[in-house]
Amino acid sequence: MFCALCCLSSFNFLTKNKKELEAEIARFEAWEAKVTPKFSDPTYQPDYEEKRRAIRVLGVRVKVFPTKGEYPYRWHIDFTVPEVAKKLHCASIEPRIALQIDPTPNASAK
Repeated sequence: MFCALCCLSSFNFLTKNKKELEAEIARFEAWEAKVTPKFSDPTYQPDYEEKRRAIRVLGVRVKVFPTKGEYPYRWHIDFTVPEVAKKLHCASIEPRIALQIDPTPNASAK
């Protein structure tokens, strides 16, 4: 759920600034179309700056939990597209799209 409540409350804002929002979405989509073929290639090795740019554009935030303790996951990855969210006036501290990955179950939680 990408900030659904925020989107609904921003309806009046959107009618006034629709072009600005659409331009930001178009910029994001153009960036995505440019990098998808590269990042889809398993032999491609992005440089440090490309990795940082992708993290900033996607709004990636990772919380890593200690190896000891009762944690359901080892890490928690959040995504948001900050520039689009800003245009919606719903860029908050907490991202709205989350992905939890647990490649190796936490042995101490058993």
